[in-house]
Amino acid sequence: MASSPSKPRPPVGGWATTAALAGLAGARLAGIERRPSVAGLNAATPLAYLPAHVVAARALARGQRRLAAAAAAVGALHLAWVLPEVLPRRRPSGPEGPALRLVSANLQFSTRDWSGLGRELAGLAPDLLLVQELSPAAEVCLRAAGAFEGLDFSHTDPRPGSFGSGIWSRHPLEAAETWDVAGGPMTRATVKLGVNGGAGHLRVYNVHTRSPLLGGLPRWEAQLRLLATEVAAERARWPVPTVVAGDFNATRHNRPFRRLLAAGLIDAHEARGRGWVPTWRPRPHLPALLRLDHILVSGDVAVDDAWVGSGFRRSDHRPVATDLTLLGPGEPVAS
Repeated sequence: MASSPSKPRPPVGGWATTAALAGLAGARLAGIERRPSVAGLNAATPLAYLPAHVVAARALARGQRRLAAAAAAVGALHLAWVLPEVLPRRRPSGPEGPALRLVSANLQFSTRDWSGLGRELAGLAPDLLLVQELSPAAEVCLRAAGAFEGLDFSHTDPRPGSFGSGIWSRHPLEAAETWDVAGGPMTRATVKLGVNGGAGHLRVYNVHTRSPLLGGLPRWEAQLRLLATEVAAERARWPVPTVVAGDFNATRHNRPFRRLLAAGLIDAHEARGRGWVPTWRPRPHLPALLRLDHILVSGDVAVDDAWVGSGFRRSDHRPVATDLTLLGPGEPVAS
C-alpha cells in the first residue's frame, strides 16, 4: 500500500519571527519606548529587522504568500527607516566662513593605557577635540601621546568613572563650562574662530548620556530631552552655528534622539551617506555593532567629510571625525 505524501509543516517559526518584529515596529510607530529592552532593540534597528527579509524570501520561494506578504511589509518599514542613513544629502549653500576639523572620542575610563588612542587622535590633527569618559590619568596619558598638541585652549572636567569630559581647541573658547544635564555633567563652550582677519562663532556641546539599559532609561530620556530644549533655546537667542557631539548611547532609531534631531540638527555622517558605520562594540572580541557616537550640526554648518577612526585603541568606542565649514556667523538676538 502506497503511503500518502506528508503535509508541509506550517511555517510556525516564520510567523513567530514576523509577529515579534511587527510588534516591535508597531511600538515604534506608536511612540512606545518605555522599556530598556525596546530602547536597545530600536537602537539596533539596522540589524534587528534583517530576519524579516530572510523570512519573506524563504516564504516566497515556498509559495507561502501570506507569510511572505506579512514579512515583506515589516521589511518595507525597515528599509524606510534605515535608508535615510546612507543617502547623502545635498550640501547646503551660502556664504562660506571658517572651516575646521572636529573629532570626538569616548576613551573608556576603565582603560589603563590610552597612548595608542592618543597617537591616533594626534594623527587626525583636529582643530576641535571633544573627549568623553575623561579621567585624570587619561588626560595625562593623552597629553604625553601628543593628542593636545596645537590645541592651546581647553575646558576640562576630568573625573573618576565614566562622566568626565573635556574640550580642546585650536581657537579661543568663550563661555566654557560644565553644566548639569538631568543629573549628569557635560561640557560646552563657544569657539571663537578667526580666519583672514574675520571672526565667527561655533557653539559646541560635548555629550555623554547615561545608557538606557540597567535602570538608566529615565535619565537617558531626560538628558536627550533637555539637550533638545537647550539647543533650541540657545539658537533662538543666538542663531550661531552649533555642533552637538559625543556618545549619545542612542541611534536615530530611538525616539528621544529623533527629538534632538528635530531641534534643527543633522547627523554629519548621515549627511555624507555613512550612517551605517558602527562605532561601538559590546565586548573586545566582538565586532562593532551600533553607531552610538554622533556629530550633529545645525543647518548653517556644511559637512565636507565625515568618517570613523581606524580602530578601538583600548576603548569600546571608535573616534568620529568630520570636516566642517561654517556658512555664516550668527548674531545675538536682543532679549
